[in-house]
Amino acid sequence: MTLNATYFVFQSNPPLLSANSFSTSLILASLVCLSVSALWLLHSTTTSTHPTDSHEPPGIRPELPLFSHIYSMLREGADYYSRLYYRHQLGLYTLHTIFGRMYIISSPSWTQAFHRASKTLSFHDLVAPTLQPILGLDPGTLQIFTENLNNERGDRSGVLWEIHDLVKRVLAPGIKSFEEVNQVFFDEIATHVNALPRGEGTESMELWTWVGRIVSMSSTTAIHGPFNPSALEPSLVDDFWNIAQNMHILFMFPRSWLLSCVAPKLFEARQRVFRALRKYSETENYTPGSQLAQESARIRLNKGMTKAQSGQAELSMVMAILLNTVPATFWFLTYISADTRLLANLRQEVDACTAPTANNRHILAATKLRTHCPLLNSALRETLRLAAPMNTTRYVRDDTSLRHPATGETYLLRKGSLAQIATTVIHQQAEIYGHRQAPPEEFWAERFLRSTRMVEDPATGFRRDDGEKVLGSFGTFGG
Repeated sequence: MTLNATYFVFQSNPPLLSANSFSTSLILASLVCLSVSALWLLHSTTTSTHPTDSHEPPGIRPELPLFSHIYSMLREGADYYSRLYYRHQLGLYTLHTIFGRMYIISSPSWTQAFHRASKTLSFHDLVAPTLQPILGLDPGTLQIFTENLNNERGDRSGVLWEIHDLVKRVLAPGIKSFEEVNQVFFDEIATHVNALPRGEGTESMELWTWVGRIVSMSSTTAIHGPFNPSALEPSLVDDFWNIAQNMHILFMFPRSWLLSCVAPKLFEARQRVFRALRKYSETENYTPGSQLAQESARIRLNKGMTKAQSGQAELSMVMAILLNTVPATFWFLTYISADTRLLANLRQEVDACTAPTANNRHILAATKLRTHCPLLNSALRETLRLAAPMNTTRYVRDDTSLRHPATGETYLLRKGSLAQIATTVIHQQAEIYGHRQAPPEEFWAERFLRSTRMVEDPATGFRRDDGEKVLGSFGTFGG
């Protein structure tokens, strides 16, 4: 990766309106899609609505009967869980709705118990209802996608399981395939940065738009290779974000003919993306792409998908790559650009990872960013804590006991219910993230310095001042 030895400067107060409106829309879209699929699943499988028994987590009564919890979740989003936590101070509790039970976890200890019970807590049951509305797949392809949905055969076969294991295998830190993806990504980023005008003074730009475009193109090129559809047709980036911002509409109108009548611009945007991805698959343009692109295509095709349907299914990979990465990058740049002292310190760290060459150019060793830049890593994790917490949701397939690792307290989660980790609540708890220099609701770049061990996975748990990990305290990107 080669960067010009100059810095580009964003305006000190970048316009946030477009980013805020997008973030709100994306959160709403994701919430509605997940809520509708989850509530549909609850409604279709729950056979009992009897009150919480003594073995279940304590229940919190709604302020109004019947619809109150659902209405508050749709209106307030994750803030509703924060309000309930600060009012009741419960690390695990039950919400009763007309559709069934929801168990909400808002403490690191109960989060550990949740993850230990993963065999009976299913994510794929929540994914299945979203495949047709979002990806527009035909019935035969949907059947292939949902084969062995919950690993009934015990061999982790099937499209969802095999691609899940593929991602973990080829994108693990330190693995050659992961380093290759990173190298392409940083090279692409460098190309865009070096194309910025040079000279005295500053040039204003809309940060959200710039970040969205270059991170989208760089990330997808790193995965899809030189024939990346978004690089060949840059307008597809805008089409993709149109889809991402309006996923709730896709879920509300799953039939293509109906979508074309109700939201024709959204319909056409998705059609353009589908055509490009189908061409990418049908011409086997994934061959010079990353190992992830090659092997995920092979998995889908070997299971019996047509090349066209496999191409449409690739949209799910694009969503996985971009939906969290772009907003997190935007907020990271926003936070560090707002603090001149922090920005200077970060530049000093990064400068130490470069080597000068001729013509006033520097070579940046990208791998050193993880091993030699503790403040940079801390600032990034602090950004993820505030801007990218993910409320992990699972469907309870069988009656499941959760045991508190410290107290031994045990509660029963009933079959046919939903269990959710309220990560947004955990990330704001003063007993974990509070510090005399900055309360948990504020950005403080140094908060994770005592947690940063350069040999660790960046998603590892938070560390207290005494160096001990607080397991279950850090959950981003669905972690």
